[in-house]
Amino acid sequence: MFVYNLTIDAGKSIEEASEIFNNAGHSGSSAAMVLKIVVNFSARGTEFFRANYLHEITPETEGFLQQLDADNARYAREAQERAKMVARNLFSENCSLYINY
Repeated sequence: MFVYNLTIDAGKSIEEASEIFNNAGHSGSSAAMVLKIVVNFSARGTEFFRANYLHEITPETEGFLQQLDADNARYAREAQERAKMVARNLFSENCSLYINY
């Protein structure tokens, strides 16, 4: 599972990750498990899921994927804002950063 996450999160194409997935010899249940893990833990999981799901994506599943995309976009924005806040606090005049070696 980590291979797919690392592959697509490192900037590889969905096609490259899909080729690895398709050549892995997954059974139906193990393929479904891999897709569930990747869709939930990879930044590009929904894209990977859509490219590799063997059945028609139902409106319910598509709604889930769209909500997951929206949630992930919100989480990314929030993380970026927190990172900016931390950077401002670390490098403000009122805060000193001491590193002990």
